[in-house]
Formats: sequence, structure tokens, C-alpha cells
Amino acid sequence: MGPVRGRLIFFLGAVAGSPALAEVCDKMRPNFPTGLGRVSAVAEIAEALAVLLAPIGVIVILLWLASMFTRNFVPAVLTCLVAGLYGWIIWEDHKTEIWQAAIREGCAGNPILVFPALGLLSYFAIMAVIRRTRVTTGS
Repeated sequence: MGPVRGRLIFFLGAVAGSPALAEVCDKMRPNFPTGLGRVSAVAEIAEALAVLLAPIGVIVILLWLASMFTRNFVPAVLTCLVAGLYGWIIWEDHKTEIWQAAIREGCAGNPILVFPALGLLSYFAIMAVIRRTRVTTGS
């Protein structure tokens, strides 16, 4: 074994077995079963539901319901603003090294399913208001 290959094996062994990466799952998700590898599609959906059912996600859903039932402009705009702010917070939070390590380890899912859901909630809130104004104005 040459010196380059020996150093490479030592470096890969030191990085792969580092306790810092193994402790990420313990900190992020204490009850997560270890050794499952990549997150499955069901876990990705569960991750999206967990993000959407967080307190600010529930506020977005309640604002969306208010805009759908009242067909008023104010809840629709608030839905869009709060959903956009929440999407930005999720985007910025998941760029941190801890979240990226948790996604690599397989104990956290990628929040990519949350963004279309927030976008659809905003779209339907605005479309409900536009549809109401078209019906009442007669055009």
C-alpha cells in the first residue's frame, strides 16, 4: 500500500466514523431508528406534514381557510405573505450544516414538498378572491 492510498484510507475512516455526524440524528430526532439509511417517500411526506402542521403552518392553513370561506382580499394576501415568509424561513433553516448532515444521515427529510404546498395554498387563496370579483362584477 502506497503512502497516498494509506492516507486516503485513514482520512475516509476518520471522516466516516466521526461521532459528530452520528450525533446529529440524536440531537435532531431523538427517537429516530438508526441504520435506515436514506429517507423513504413516506418519510418525506411525513416531514412535509410535520412542517405544515407546525404552529406557523397551521396559521397559514387557517388564513387559507378564512380566505376560501370569506373570499375576502385581506386573508388571501395574508396567506400569501405568511406562506412566503414561512417558505423563506424553511429554506434558510435547511441550508445550515446541521440540517444538511441530518439529511445526509437519513434522519431528516428534504423539505422540498413543502414549497409546492405553500405555493398551492397561496394560489388557491388568490384565485378564490379573483373568482368572487368576477362573479360579482359580471364580467
